[in-house]
Amino acid sequence: MTAISKQRTANSQQQTVNSKQRTVNSKQQTANSKQSTANSEQSTANSQQQTANSEQSTANSQQSTVNRQLTTDH
Repeated sequence: MTAISKQRTANSQQQTVNSKQRTVNSKQQTANSKQSTANSEQSTANSQQQTANSEQSTANSQQSTVNRQLTTDH
């Protein structure tokens, strides 16, 4: 093979490697995006759970107040 032919072969191989690398990068970006979405959804779920916990605590407190009033009334 001539030097020019070898260079062309090397260039072709490099382009193939570059293409594969771009594919891998794209897949990684997709995975990162999915992870970011999952993190956001988890954060939302955590917030909703905290709200539910707070509402439960309020309901428990109100129930306790009613129970004390009933005890006092009797």
